[in-house]
Amino acid sequence: MAKELPISFVEQMKPRLQSEYALFEASLFTEPPVSVRLNGRKSNATDKDEKFAPVNTSVVPWCNMGRYLNRRPLFTLDPLLHAGAYYVQEASSMFLQNVVEQYLPHDAITLDLCAAPGGKSIVLSDWLSEGFLVSNEIIPSRCAILSENLTKWGNIRSAVTNNAPVAFEKLPQLFDAVLVDVPCSGEGMFRKDDTAVDEWSEANVANCVTRGREILESALVTLRDGGLLIYSTCTFNEQEDEQQVEWLMEQGCELLKVKIDDTWNIEETNGYHFWPHRVKGEGLFMAVLRKMGDADRKSKPLKVRKSIFTKAPKEVQTVLSGDTFEFAVHNGVWRAVPKSFSWLVDSLLQCTKVVHWGVDVMEEKGKSFIPQQGLATSFALNREAFPSAEVDRITALHFLSAEAIVLNDAPKGFVLLTYKSAPLGFVKNIGSRCNNLYPNAWRIRMNWTEADLD
Repeated sequence: MAKELPISFVEQMKPRLQSEYALFEASLFTEPPVSVRLNGRKSNATDKDEKFAPVNTSVVPWCNMGRYLNRRPLFTLDPLLHAGAYYVQEASSMFLQNVVEQYLPHDAITLDLCAAPGGKSIVLSDWLSEGFLVSNEIIPSRCAILSENLTKWGNIRSAVTNNAPVAFEKLPQLFDAVLVDVPCSGEGMFRKDDTAVDEWSEANVANCVTRGREILESALVTLRDGGLLIYSTCTFNEQEDEQQVEWLMEQGCELLKVKIDDTWNIEETNGYHFWPHRVKGEGLFMAVLRKMGDADRKSKPLKVRKSIFTKAPKEVQTVLSGDTFEFAVHNGVWRAVPKSFSWLVDSLLQCTKVVHWGVDVMEEKGKSFIPQQGLATSFALNREAFPSAEVDRITALHFLSAEAIVLNDAPKGFVLLTYKSAPLGFVKNIGSRCNNLYPNAWRIRMNWTEADLD
């Protein structure tokens, strides 16, 4: 951060931090730490630690899949990022893993109400091995990024929606847990983003409080009695943090205590504060509450007028593994979701704008079935259904740039490309060249050369 801090912000923080204020302010003018979250289902953590050599790594204390890097590599030109082998995520926000390990069942139906770009949704999706995640974002362009990031990560027990939070009031008492990472005044991002400094004002803080409370009201409607509410901001002030938690308690929520280690240097109030002069991370506040009521009550299904699901062709069914699936076709593309959650997808489609759900499997064109990108990066991919070709980094980057490539030794037809064993996507090998099936909207846009590679 190169700019001066707003005077009103300084006046608020000095009495709050007292003798620590000078250290706090100095921390905002230092380079932020670089951290990533590893995807344990793409390859093991040791492999990915080795991948970052010569960038040394260390473990994020409150998240066993988090790693600090000692410098920032050029992530765009790493095929493993595009394959979903890891996600570039701010370390403090990984505290969510510590929360869900203590309070969230693996089979919970969970809503991330303000989810883009997707870091916290990725933490949730990793944990919900038997559950289902709905990731919502109100801004369409950010929703597209959210959908891309979750698709690359690979968990198909999820849906991405594009709605104002109030839309979920049509689904009362549905969710076992709701994460509300509200739009905030962004004080915790001052070090990383000069725009956050420019946009900060006391009036904006007040607006964020009002907007945050409206979002929380919708969250409480769609959260079942006894359900878990996780409230989060990337700001420091008490109005958006502690005072919002106090309001939630007045609405009948019980504040829950999260176990933390003293060595983490996290401040505990009626939530948990991450201060950049105390921790190796950015500013964050997180609180965990339970909505009072019958904790044994199950999520309440919505009565659906008509299900979209139908029987899929054998060519579609056989490319998936690991679950029993229900299938539906939309705009010529067959999609699949675990059978136990088809009712939830029907409910979402009836009441909300759904951008993506489950996994895109195959596009049906006449008698042909074309494998989709979501299938390539999905945990549900049956790797034996397609021949694969391991490619080097240069070839992988040409593929990810949506350029034509040549595979001399691969069979003709649809081929799954892999890089360091991680699936990247499909090509159709016609012999002299390959038709690239990578989504054009996801392509690498920078003009790179081999000289740009580490």
